[in-house]
Amino acid sequence: MASSSIASSIYPRFNSQTPQLRAQIAEAINALPISHLTRPAGGEIFTTAEEAKTRVVNWGFSQGYAIVCPSANNNRRRWEFSCIRHGDKTRNSRKLDEADRQRAVTNIHANGCKFMLYTSGGKKLEGKWMLGWTKYTDHNHPPLADPFSEPKLRHYRPHHAEAIALASSHRGIMTAKQNAKVLGKRGFKIKDKEFYNLFRKESKLDMSREEEMALLMGVLERSGFHPRVREEYILEDGVRTGRVIREIFFMSSDQILQARRFVSGFMYETDATFNTNKLRLLLSVMVGIDNTGKTFPMAFMYHTTESAKAFKFASNDTGSENDQLESSSDDEEPLPDSLPRASLPTFLSTALLPAKRPHKPSAKQQSQNRHDGEKRKKEKKKEIKANRTGTGRSKKAEALATTSQLDDTVFVFRSSQ
Repeated sequence: MASSSIASSIYPRFNSQTPQLRAQIAEAINALPISHLTRPAGGEIFTTAEEAKTRVVNWGFSQGYAIVCPSANNNRRRWEFSCIRHGDKTRNSRKLDEADRQRAVTNIHANGCKFMLYTSGGKKLEGKWMLGWTKYTDHNHPPLADPFSEPKLRHYRPHHAEAIALASSHRGIMTAKQNAKVLGKRGFKIKDKEFYNLFRKESKLDMSREEEMALLMGVLERSGFHPRVREEYILEDGVRTGRVIREIFFMSSDQILQARRFVSGFMYETDATFNTNKLRLLLSVMVGIDNTGKTFPMAFMYHTTESAKAFKFASNDTGSENDQLESSSDDEEPLPDSLPRASLPTFLSTALLPAKRPHKPSAKQQSQNRHDGEKRKKEKKKEIKANRTGTGRSKKAEALATTSQLDDTVFVFRSSQ
């Protein structure tokens, strides 16, 4: 209770603050070191400049201000800490006219606030850093009523890291509204803009080629595709020094069934498209023709060049790879000779059994079936018409109910049809 009262007395109070927001602010301030809640004094010593920055930023948050480090010069051993509103005007790197650049509803930080502290390390400090004040010790604007509305201070919100981790797992699966509903059940909250920006931050991560390839293969498999990669080794004096990916082939289970029914034993068409990705890989789309005369996408392949090896990899013209796959799977049935493997991808030759073609009756059998169907319709109409006459019982039903006993034998008279 005492710590809660200290936190509430430190942070400024506003009428617009809700009880829930005040509780979150108090929880965030209580999580900070007590030594960071007092106003920094000139001459404080720190081991590193990062420690001094953390001290100043935490104190600024407890007062309702966002403090940033616009200048960090390690050569001069001097870091400066200013209010986030220290600028005089917004940056205009594209040299646009102010009338065209400014928008009415825009959050602009520039306010000309000259508040500033600094930390420096001289030879007398023996590698340590000392905090100091400039002559600008006050802000020229009021503090924030909601500190979590400032992007630089959102990480102070309680359970914010857990909310970001959970929202990161929803990328590409949920919308911002659905994500907010799930987070709300756990008491978490992030803004819609922050949720969508998770995509941009993830794309800026530095990943090795191996990690990118593993990620791509995992995404394809989770999406229901069956990927296959062809690689070539780099040889120097007969020694393998690396591998290069040449082709990435993938197709789904539905596409496999369609291809085995309509493409195997017939034909497929393929064409490559340029400039579909940052790696400048060609994207080939292979299409077949179904029994309605319409084309359907059969498979996809990224490849470096339109070489014969690339298309042999896709269409499996090499018999040695077929034999290798056959020997690696003893439980599956071999493909019938009527389905040539030359029109099927290598790694799918034993992946799925070929779809059974439905039996198509002959023209004579179709005519007989049609005649029998018309005959059954006529008999049905006669029976319905007979049921509508008399007492509601058909003559056939009355004849079935008529019995006569002769010599202890029961005879049932049936009317002829």
